[in-house]
Amino acid sequence: MKIQFLLFLVALSFLAWGCKSHDDASSPTVFERPVPASIGLFSPIQLAADTTLIVLEDYFPNGEWPDSIAMSDFLSFKADSVAGTITVTKATEGLPWLSTLDLGFGKHHYNILVRRSREADVVIAFDPKGKTFEKVQVAGEINGWNPENGPMTLQDGKWQIPMRLNPGRYQYQLVIDGKWMLDPANPIKVSNGIGGVNSELVVGEGLGRSVENVTLRWGIGKADDALMILPFELDTALHHFSASNVFAFWENERIQVIESKDFREANNMIQIPAATKDKKRSHIRIFAQGERFWTNDLLIPLENGKPVLSAQNLSDADPHKNIIYFMMVDRFSNGDKSNDAPLHDARVDYKADFHGGDLAGIAQRIKEGYFDSLGVNMLWISPIVRNPEGAYQEYPEPRRWFSGYHGYWPISSTHVDHRFGTDQELIDMVKEAHAHGIKIILDYVANHLHEEHPMIKAHPEWKTELYLKDSVLNVRLWDTHRIGTWFDTFMPSLDYSKPEVVEFQSDSALYWVQHFGLDGFRQDATKHVPTEFWRRLTQKLKTQYMIPENKELYQIGETFGSRELIGSYVGSGLLSGQFDFNYYWTLKGVFSGGEKNFVRLPESMAASETAYGSHSLMGNITGNHDMPRFIAYAGEAISNDEDPKEAGWNREVKLKNKDGYKRLQMLQAWLLMGPGIPVMYYGDEIGMVGAGDPDNRRDMIFSGLSPEEQETKAIVSKLAHLRQNSMAVLYGTTEIFVQGNLIAMRRQYVSKPIWLVVNLGKTDGKFTFPSTSDFEASTLLFGKGFALDGGVLDLPALSFEVVE
Repeated sequence: MKIQFLLFLVALSFLAWGCKSHDDASSPTVFERPVPASIGLFSPIQLAADTTLIVLEDYFPNGEWPDSIAMSDFLSFKADSVAGTITVTKATEGLPWLSTLDLGFGKHHYNILVRRSREADVVIAFDPKGKTFEKVQVAGEINGWNPENGPMTLQDGKWQIPMRLNPGRYQYQLVIDGKWMLDPANPIKVSNGIGGVNSELVVGEGLGRSVENVTLRWGIGKADDALMILPFELDTALHHFSASNVFAFWENERIQVIESKDFREANNMIQIPAATKDKKRSHIRIFAQGERFWTNDLLIPLENGKPVLSAQNLSDADPHKNIIYFMMVDRFSNGDKSNDAPLHDARVDYKADFHGGDLAGIAQRIKEGYFDSLGVNMLWISPIVRNPEGAYQEYPEPRRWFSGYHGYWPISSTHVDHRFGTDQELIDMVKEAHAHGIKIILDYVANHLHEEHPMIKAHPEWKTELYLKDSVLNVRLWDTHRIGTWFDTFMPSLDYSKPEVVEFQSDSALYWVQHFGLDGFRQDATKHVPTEFWRRLTQKLKTQYMIPENKELYQIGETFGSRELIGSYVGSGLLSGQFDFNYYWTLKGVFSGGEKNFVRLPESMAASETAYGSHSLMGNITGNHDMPRFIAYAGEAISNDEDPKEAGWNREVKLKNKDGYKRLQMLQAWLLMGPGIPVMYYGDEIGMVGAGDPDNRRDMIFSGLSPEEQETKAIVSKLAHLRQNSMAVLYGTTEIFVQGNLIAMRRQYVSKPIWLVVNLGKTDGKFTFPSTSDFEASTLLFGKGFALDGGVLDLPALSFEVVE
């Protein structure tokens, strides 16, 4: 896939948006007013196709209301100072892809980017060919896999349903009189990533961030006194790409773009605001739009007014440096055998019992330098709150018995389970981690409490209904009853329509941060909890911890669903990011060998970039505790045709093909060199195998590694340290090139590119770089390439190379 480049010369300016500074003497007199408290860079507003609700508390958590509000002339809106909301009620024809919301507080103005809806009208139809059916529905990524959200009506002999969807690919099935089936009229059928097949709907001509597939880049020009000129790249054929289509922000204020008249040279400039000199760390963000697209966005960290050019100047607090390592506490490391307490219940298999891992074990591994050596700097630990002392039988067949070794059955909201350690051990572990430059985020369970929890016993009215109105058992109805479904019959979900429930659970989360000095949360089962709770929790974290401590917390959520659903929980007043499961399904298919259409990978990446932004804090996983390990598929330990959970219970799951290690190494390279936040499941640094839960939760291995495991760990460590020290990987632009069985990723920051080239084929291959100018004095960091000659890289089968 060939990429065009957009080339612009931009300079950064002290002026806020508009032709005049807000301090211009000719401006009307504006009264002084305290600047409202805020933290972090404001997330863009994504307009819906119809009505969009903007909650200003998301940006100003203390509830300040602006003196002035302005939006594009093509938008109609209503402001409600009592509710603290702005409702965009109508967008007229002519609304550009990008605009701004301007909020004035006295002399100070904030500007928030606004993105137009990309949704298009689509009709899904089914021809019954003369057969009679009572009820036809569609369910898929288009509606949360809920047939009730996809009723079709019979019109002109065909069942039809009109929908509005963003450009992209959507998996779906038809539900005909209760029977799920593929769409017989649609020839496109794809793997669902878990052993099944779905029909696929393709919407729109542009699956990525832009129809033209343009990349916006920047570089440093000459200094002019205290100002730094930042050149951008723009294809000179796109003359419509003028300064008015460029949106530059310093922190949360729009700054002016100055246009050059000579399109043969770089055509835009931005001056760095003089006020940046007084801030140790601030940021420039740049967005751009054309007639039919918006481009990638740029994020440029500044240090006292100058662009940061070396990753050595970034601090541990920089969220883009995060490399997350997730471990199940009970299965990772046993540092204190005195707190071991397996149930010794004959009904509970060893795989489902406590194994002895604890906080002391994690602290021991931190002290030994395990994570320093590996190159990760954020640990996500599974829930450590008290869980029941006895066993419980899960609802679905075959009704197996489990202990609460995993931590997801809370019977307390503020106490560490004795089998994991003590409060003091958690405090000591966090301090030890911080001394090593490692942050700790805790897995928090907001959706439910165990039936033994004292608050459930005291307040049974806090539970949602176990049975729905039609007498259907409300258990594991993940999509059809997303809000309020129970995870099991002994785990009632909480009714968040009750304010007291919202306050209790948000206070509980706040306690863990304030008392133990944590750095954030992994939020369990995000989509099953209403947005209002996440908004209230984030407001409390900001007002009672982040702003007073001047410390940003990182919250990452877990939602299986469409990118639209996942993205609806991410933003300035909500979560920092979520796991990008849709991207993972594509990665799993391509890198494990199951997907032969490699173009799906750049399409999936572009779809995520469009949905979440070029520099999002979304988590890109190697796997997790709820799905079979990647290497189990890549190494043929399990097949797509079997039930992975039952495979883990009924047979010994082990690798049949050692190529699985090579494929895992390539996956790790792609994640650690790519945009977003890499998330490594414990054991994936060495290639531990495992089928479905709980077989994928085996005890961590620290010694006696095989040669393949040692090689995998060494490669992962080298890649992680490379990421930590590369501005191109942390903040660079991203371009993808596909040539047969070879896929390449180009990351670039300023004028320094770095390439990752992967050969997914079973034979040696050659990759031809689009330009040889990148390779003066280039280095092959892993020495896997046969040769780099004249812009052509010879690469062995099932291998990768990093070219710097």
